[in-house]
Amino acid sequence: MIKGEEYRLYVFGINKRVSYSSTNFRVAGVNFNGRVFAYRTGKAFITAKVDGKDLRCRVYVVDINKEKLNLKVGDSYRLKVKGSNAFVSWKSENKEIATVSMFGKVTARKKGSTVLYANIKGKKLKCILKIE
Repeated sequence: MIKGEEYRLYVFGINKRVSYSSTNFRVAGVNFNGRVFAYRTGKAFITAKVDGKDLRCRVYVVDINKEKLNLKVGDSYRLKVKGSNAFVSWKSENKEIATVSMFGKVTARKKGSTVLYANIKGKKLKCILKIE
């Protein structure tokens, strides 16, 4: 999940009351309906209790270290994804203005603005880059 995102958990095939809880409410909280809220980067387990059984769902909350970035032509900066050690693929919307390496190193090539994307396990994080 991305920081600030919400998701609804369901327990299928059961027509009984389900109670939800989180092992780390600072990272991800859950309400009585199973709606999960991502608060800050890290890992938490959401537990659904039904008929004395515990069903667990692991939740990773990820975020990018800069959502807006200002650079000068020729400067570089390393973007990072916080909250997970999974592989991140990086992409620049306009490679003439800025390039980004496979490790998140941004290089400003010419004046303008572009959007940089980090893809991690199907989630897309973005950073708006302005070059002066």
